[in-house]
Amino acid sequence: MATGPSKISREWIQSCREVFRKFLKETRFPDIRRHGERGPSFTFPEWLVMFIAVIGVKSKIKSYIGLHRFVCEHWDSIGGDLGYRMISESQLRERLKKIRYEPGKPPGFVFQIFPEEFLR
Repeated sequence: MATGPSKISREWIQSCREVFRKFLKETRFPDIRRHGERGPSFTFPEWLVMFIAVIGVKSKIKSYIGLHRFVCEHWDSIGGDLGYRMISESQLRERLKKIRYEPGKPPGFVFQIFPEEFLR
């Protein structure tokens, strides 16, 4: 579970999301649209899954279920205001594993984008 409301605010989520999207645009990160060449299309963008991993690092959540619960509580500022529907816990876990996110262990891309102080 999250460490508390003071750790992450709506304003932090939205400003961090802006920085994250700007970085991906500047680096021309490809917008991945499907599970491989013939797999089904994603209805939930890859950048948003990566952003949820950033939130997991910031909030120090120790489980996939806890992260999904946190995302549900803050969905209106994470992706709901952009028109995305909430992703299920099992789909989120599967997609996070594909980007090598494990609760408690941040994926390498996080510290390539954000300095460690930003995530404290």
